[in-house]
Amino acid sequence: MIKKAFFIAFVLFALSLIFSVSMLLFDSNRLQKRNVHSGSKAVHIFNYGWHTGLVIAVEDIPENYLPYFAMLKQHRFVEISWGDAKFYQYRRPGINWFLALRALLVPTSSVLHMVGFDMPVDHFYNWSRFYTIFLNDQEFRDLLTYISSYFETDENHKFVIVDRGLYGDSWFLKSKHKYVFPNTCNVWTARALKAAHLPLTPVIYQYSSFLIKVLERYSKKQAQHKNVRFVINGQF
Repeated sequence: MIKKAFFIAFVLFALSLIFSVSMLLFDSNRLQKRNVHSGSKAVHIFNYGWHTGLVIAVEDIPENYLPYFAMLKQHRFVEISWGDAKFYQYRRPGINWFLALRALLVPTSSVLHMVGFDMPVDHFYNWSRFYTIFLNDQEFRDLLTYISSYFETDENHKFVIVDRGLYGDSWFLKSKHKYVFPNTCNVWTARALKAAHLPLTPVIYQYSSFLIKVLERYSKKQAQHKNVRFVINGQF
């Protein structure tokens, strides 16, 4: 009985791996066909090893979306990402595996983490990789619409601040949506990019490395384009 259970689990794992790899190749090939300079709005995707998120320039944000970023609008850039409320706010050294498993297996409350900064993006992320895509006005607005749909408000229609953030001028804000597998932080980033009309299949990006692999290949195409700044390993 135990051997049969292990065999079934192995087969399911193998099938999911084959599906994921196939979809990664499919997404990567579709992304390669995208115009690398479809617009002038730069969106940066950062990678902290296990976690990804987005960076946008405050000056690019249309006026009707500025209220979502009001507490950080004095900065040049805003970093924004999403995660499980308890796991994301765990501030002790190391990973709390109980909270990690809880976040994956049980629907839990979530938060947005927003960071404002003024230094150049390549300086802010000089210790980690980040990638840049360029969006046109409509794609950028659709991206912001997706992001704004995650903000929770109170009875007075004000955004709910949970706590100060993890570094710099940053904040945790309450989010509307529940965190549970397969709706994870990296899937959130992939869904944001899909909302901006990038041809991605968000559910397969459970690992940050999957998303970064696809973006890295696309970045190599960008590097060959004379009108596009290539961003990889923190270098313009």
